[in-house]
Amino acid sequence: ITMTAAATTTTSRLARDPSSLSNPDQAHITHLFWDASINFDEQLIIAKATYTVQLVGNNDDPSSVKNVKLDTSHLDIHSVYVNDTPATFSLTVPDHQKSHLGSCLE
Repeated sequence: ITMTAAATTTTSRLARDPSSLSNPDQAHITHLFWDASINFDEQLIIAKATYTVQLVGNNDDPSSVKNVKLDTSHLDIHSVYVNDTPATFSLTVPDHQKSHLGSCLE
């Protein structure tokens, strides 16, 4: 996953979605470019997702955003880049009581 942060602000606020682990109140995904190879015999998809992220932050302060959280489910993520630089990331273990939420990539 590659993330590019655009330091622009907006006054709109999104309501908290109880079925999501993401943080759209701080980071808006504005574009997604997805390049994938599919191996039907092995039932495997190898892909690269490039997101354009608009940071909003607290009180429309993009510098207040400490991380971007994305919803994931059943993915093996090998690397994350921010502005073409390798970034540290974590992938939460799904909550067995809320397995429909999947994992949070942070």
